[in-house]
Parts: sequence; C-alpha cells; structure tokens
Amino acid sequence: MIKLMVLGVVARWGEYSLPSGSRLSDAIAKAGGFTESSYRKGVWVKHPDGRTYTYDLRKPTKDEVQNPVLHDADVVIVPRWMRPVL
Repeated sequence: MIKLMVLGVVARWGEYSLPSGSRLSDAIAKAGGFTESSYRKGVWVKHPDGRTYTYDLRKPTKDEVQNPVLHDADVVIVPRWMRPVL
C-alpha cells in the first residue's frame, strides 16, 4: 500500500491509501474524479524529493508516460481550468 494526497479540483480531495502499482488515474478516481472545472491537461505529480511532473489526462490511458505509477508520499494536484480572457 502507498499513501498519497490528491489536492485541487477533484470531487473529494484528501489523503488516500492505494495498492502499490496504482497509477495517476487510479488516484483521481479514488478522489471521486474530475469536476467540470478541472484542468485535465495539466495534472501535477510532486514527488517527496521535490521533482514535479505535469501529465495530460484528457484521454484515459494505461500508458506510463501520461499515466504513471505513483509512489508513497506523492502529491497529486489538479488545477482549475481557467477560461481565456479575450
């Protein structure tokens, strides 16, 4: 099992336990999924060592490049989609 945080614009943000080998999409699903205002193209994963990566989850995939395996103490951040001002 791993423990991680899912923060930002999801249905139920918080701390979650997931089985080892769980992917980014599994963490989002555990948090109740995206909302209408979630920015799916720019989901961040911050690792305990400070490395931060951005992923595009607009399309469901098992591809590790855009849907990586998560690790203990990772933090997933789903930002709010901001409509461009013209």
